[in-house]
Amino acid sequence: MKQLSIKDIAKLAGVVPSTVSFVINGKEKEMRISDELAAKIRKIIAETGYVPNRSAASLRTGKTHVIGLIVEDISNVFFSLLAKAVEDIAYKDGYRVVYCSTENEDKKGVELIRVLHKQVDGFIVTPSIGMRDEILKLKKIKKPVVLLDRYFPDANIPLCAGG
Repeated sequence: MKQLSIKDIAKLAGVVPSTVSFVINGKEKEMRISDELAAKIRKIIAETGYVPNRSAASLRTGKTHVIGLIVEDISNVFFSLLAKAVEDIAYKDGYRVVYCSTENEDKKGVELIRVLHKQVDGFIVTPSIGMRDEILKLKKIKKPVVLLDRYFPDANIPLCAGG
């Protein structure tokens, strides 16, 4: 069965796709879409099981609404509690979190940054010393990075310290 598109929902609602997009993104008031029409569109979405294509939205906006959390060991109690806190806060702001563990291996940490850098809007990282150059590359391309637990004194990258 073909996955529904925003155009399909628009056709069912008798509106243009941008109207559906505004409702999906919570901009119906801003765009002066009536409460009745917004409710109709939401009802059609619920009845059809439509799920917005986040990849398409990401291509259009340049934002993934995903944060990469790279820590030493996600199964460590400290890091798992930290991950849960980050996830809860991120979720409230419309973000999701991807978790990765480096096992404190420089090579693995660098690979994870390289794999994720185009799929996330920013990083929270517990870096190993060998990740320094890769993290500096992120800073150079203006990819948001916050360091946890460890930092590079001369790198001028924000540090989130426990306390």
